[in-house]
Amino acid sequence: MVKEKVVIFGASKLGEIAYGLLKDKYDIRFFCDNDNNKWNNKFCGINIISPEELLKLKNYKIIITSMYSMEIAYQLFDIGLKNIKVFHCNNMENINKVNFYVLNDVFGKDEFNYIDNGFVLNKIFEEDIIRDKDNKSRKKNVLMICYSFPPIGRSGVQRSLKFAKYLYELGWNPIVVTTGKMSLSYDKDYSLLKEISKDIKIIRIEHDKFSPEELHTSEINEIVQLQRGLLNEELYFEYVKKLKDNSNSERKLLINPDEVIIWASKVLREICDLVNMENVDLVYTTSSPYSDHIVGYYLKKHLGIPWVADFRDEWTNDIELNLDKDSLNYKLQRSMEENIVQLANKILTVTPLHTANYINTFNLPSNKVCTITNGYDEVDFINIKMDNKIKNNKFTIIYNGTLYYKRNPSSIIETINNLIDKNLIDMNKIEIKFIGYCEELIKKSIEDRDKYNICKFTEYIEHKESLNIASRADLLLLLIGDNIRYRAVYTGKVFEYLRINKPIIAISPKESVVENLLKETNSGVNIEFNNMDGISKHILSFYNAWLDNKILFKPKIKFIKQYERKNLTKKLIGVFNSILYKI
Repeated sequence: MVKEKVVIFGASKLGEIAYGLLKDKYDIRFFCDNDNNKWNNKFCGINIISPEELLKLKNYKIIITSMYSMEIAYQLFDIGLKNIKVFHCNNMENINKVNFYVLNDVFGKDEFNYIDNGFVLNKIFEEDIIRDKDNKSRKKNVLMICYSFPPIGRSGVQRSLKFAKYLYELGWNPIVVTTGKMSLSYDKDYSLLKEISKDIKIIRIEHDKFSPEELHTSEINEIVQLQRGLLNEELYFEYVKKLKDNSNSERKLLINPDEVIIWASKVLREICDLVNMENVDLVYTTSSPYSDHIVGYYLKKHLGIPWVADFRDEWTNDIELNLDKDSLNYKLQRSMEENIVQLANKILTVTPLHTANYINTFNLPSNKVCTITNGYDEVDFINIKMDNKIKNNKFTIIYNGTLYYKRNPSSIIETINNLIDKNLIDMNKIEIKFIGYCEELIKKSIEDRDKYNICKFTEYIEHKESLNIASRADLLLLLIGDNIRYRAVYTGKVFEYLRINKPIIAISPKESVVENLLKETNSGVNIEFNNMDGISKHILSFYNAWLDNKILFKPKIKFIKQYERKNLTKKLIGVFNSILYKI
């Protein structure tokens, strides 16, 4: 059988991954790239050509492997090329972890010229469903819309995973709707799925398209009309006009509030065929991604199912989104957020300050917004031996979690360098371990500052193993951020840190929720990012205590136990019951 001839556009890491996966299926003749420094060189043993040379090739498929796939696709359309695909896989960083990929069609600009303001949404909004409200003999069914759910790894999945686990144990029947083999997260932790009962139904709806250029007209219309239901008419028509302007930047507005809107649209299209909605007592959605809430919005609006919207982070007020308040993007997301919080029966947040912000910003009744913090699962610690009497050979500081540009440990490293320079700390008796995913730029920044080679990195590992390593720390490092708006932010890991019962040094603004938590539980200290003297003082104090076998903090176990996941799930059930039984 003759293989189809292919050019891979993108002589980069992703191109290398695609080559490894596709070379047996296709006859890959060339790589192509916009970087003229790569032209006439070889990549994976194959010649790299310029985009202009593509015009000389007849009957070739072009497969784009680049984070700039949208721009490249239209670059190729503009020079008359048509047979174009976009490559996606479930790990764009490591070919050894790839077990699924898709090649999606790319549609032309004309798709955006046919946005139909009268487009009729799918059958979920047309059928009358008689819900089984009064059957008290069965378990209550809660439909959980959780894009972030195992085997996706990282901290964002823990909340919904533990809620599902303990809802089932406490007599509820969770039905989880999540993504399939493809997702926006590359870290996978299959061990997490072992934590929940096999009787919990998990419905996986594949997220297989990631950019506007991969959508045909009917899909575009479906998404636009979903968004329309959350916008006023003036804003809607301003938005559609921008889409039809058809520049790369304007087309990106379709992916609002995030890339998962494509998945959310697919969920709403398929959900009634996959779940008996008559028996669903309540819908729970969790963000981020915020598109999860759009599913909840339409299930409540058109089927009348009670709905709880859980915000692990604030939305338009989230410091890490950092939206320009004058932009159309902000106006769209703010309108979506307002409609969502107004329609939901209850809003959950993870900190008291987030709760206050939602009540005040959207003028919500105080009893509509509840705080249920993140927490720790006691079961995760059953096989972890936390013996404070066993002394490490080196004073060991551990950071457990994701490191990215807004969580930068530079002030800690520079402070320790200075203490070593002054002979106050022995360079051979200290180390910092970073456990989890670390952005390349941050890793390079750390390595550049690591004057005495005290920093060690471990890639993402299974959750329980990461806790086991963290339990061996002499000092746990918690990085929140330096902006005053981080006062309202917990990270999920802080509660697991508390349970480990080792001292914590947190870097966050003064009078933050983290500072209050550490004081309440007597678990450590909080210091502002730029307070180098304060950081130096406390690092040295912890180091000397380690040398002298002294304990500086004795955690208040009674206060920490309130953050156990099973107890938090009981609070969630209380919220559910208050809606169902009007308590």
